Amino acid sequence: MIIQIATTLVFAAACLATIATIAAAPASAARRTVVVKQPPIVSPGDVLESWDARQNVLDGKRYE
Repeated sequence: MIIQIATTLVFAAACLATIATIAAAPASAARRTVVVKQPPIVSPGDVLESWDARQNVLDGKRYE
């Protein structure tokens, strides 16, 4: 008698776990997050006409 009750409880727990998993799957799939990043705003004064990578490295060493 105890084995039958234990088997019934295990079966019921397995069924509840299956139902919970199936119910949660569509909910998690529907909640997708989209990250939107705005491009940087550049003004004409922000960009140098004569930009040099080597000079940029030398200038950067002054700040270290």
